[in-house]
Amino acid sequence: MTASLKLRSAKSIASLGWSPAGWVLGESLMRNMLAEAVERQPRSPEGGDVVVSVAAGRPHLNLGRAICARRSEIRAAHCENGVMPEAKRRVTVVLFEGFELLDVFGPVELFRIDPSLFDVELIAPQAGPVRSSQGPEVIATTAFPDAASPDIVLVPGGQGTRRLATDPEFLAWLASWAADARLVTSVCTGSALLAAAGLLDGFRATSNKRAFAWASSQGASVDWVPQARWVEDGNRWTSSGVAAGMDMTAAIVAAIHGPEVAATLTDAAELEVHADASWDPYAAKNGLA
Repeated sequence: MTASLKLRSAKSIASLGWSPAGWVLGESLMRNMLAEAVERQPRSPEGGDVVVSVAAGRPHLNLGRAICARRSEIRAAHCENGVMPEAKRRVTVVLFEGFELLDVFGPVELFRIDPSLFDVELIAPQAGPVRSSQGPEVIATTAFPDAASPDIVLVPGGQGTRRLATDPEFLAWLASWAADARLVTSVCTGSALLAAAGLLDGFRATSNKRAFAWASSQGASVDWVPQARWVEDGNRWTSSGVAAGMDMTAAIVAAIHGPEVAATLTDAAELEVHADASWDPYAAKNGLA
């Protein structure tokens, strides 16, 4: 027999508080929920496999790739092409005087479009307002000494990196605090700070192309990649300049929660990302390729 189980539209699901991605379902629970739901469905004489449709406009998924959602007990789950999403992750952004605004808020925009996927915390030398390279101030909620052990670290670039790259106290703190993070990431010349702190030793990395010579001079043990939109090497992710951070963030979301979730977020932002990490016309424009 064939039973067709169709959940509500994406809009209706959102109104119930369900999320398009979230915590991973245990296999037995998923099968039990599907069996219960299918049992309640009208039967068809046609026969065949059970097919589940999770939202209006989405392709049908067979039982092996089915998703279920239950508010409170389970935020939701999504499995696409074998990519299983993780539970909600936490991104800690390292602010400092002279950070680049888009290096921070481009990624933050994507991370927080769906609040069920990522939490974001802003930290700085002291809690309070932090002046950006562009002038506007941003409020950091936590001081460096009080920052919790990180899950995902994000270090932006900006003019302030020039001073911090020679600040031994900051570099020692960054090296110790970020050492055990699950992901260590940077945008633009933030990679110079990671390199100066020794956090990129033995890893491949890239940076802003106009500042590449300076950034790459901060880490002699780093395998610097002059032509790359972003570089992923193990749990180290580094992007090229400014707007490249959004492309890298989309790739990070895809790596954690799957490409369909990443596409949902970039569509919500009306952002056309460069999905090819090797795409980099700015390397040639700056004499690096």
